[in-house]
Amino acid sequence: MTGAEFYQMYWNRSAGNTRRFHSEEWVGVPQTVGAHSWAVAQILLFVLGPTGLSMELLHAALCHDMAERFLGDVPAPAKWALNAGNYDKVENRILESMGVGTSSITDLDRAHLKAADFLDACFAAFEQRMMGNRLLEQVFERLATHERKNPALLDCHPRFRVLYTQLLAAYQGMDNTLLEIGRSYLWENFQA
Repeated sequence: MTGAEFYQMYWNRSAGNTRRFHSEEWVGVPQTVGAHSWAVAQILLFVLGPTGLSMELLHAALCHDMAERFLGDVPAPAKWALNAGNYDKVENRILESMGVGTSSITDLDRAHLKAADFLDACFAAFEQRMMGNRLLEQVFERLATHERKNPALLDCHPRFRVLYTQLLAAYQGMDNTLLEIGRSYLWENFQA
């Protein structure tokens, strides 16, 4: 292993420690790129199942935000307002230099990745609201507005839309019923 390869691995590994939502007030431990990437992979696994999730898409899910190690977490509204194509080019160039480019995934996998990435941001805002952080309501509203303006975002697989619809209903009603059902299921099925 060369010194350059070691340095690349060091930077790649530490990219997961980059904080997300740095411009928002956060309750508890801020989400990191590593936690977000894990959550995106879990959403993809839930939606596509183990046989529908390709290794290339899993790799992309785990590495898609590693460029934030250099760029920081640019808030989504800023990305949407900027010429996204230019930002994506810079981000992709950084990912390629880190040896973790995502250019090999199919267009459908890229759509799946964008949908899961979006849903994790929604889940993060939902979790903050569940902990009493009402300051992130504007974040959730911006996400919901983005989805309304881009309805095809979640149309690449029907389970993305179902998951978002349930999350939106739970968020809007702060309906703890879904969470209680989940807790009951876990308690009943995984008792020692």
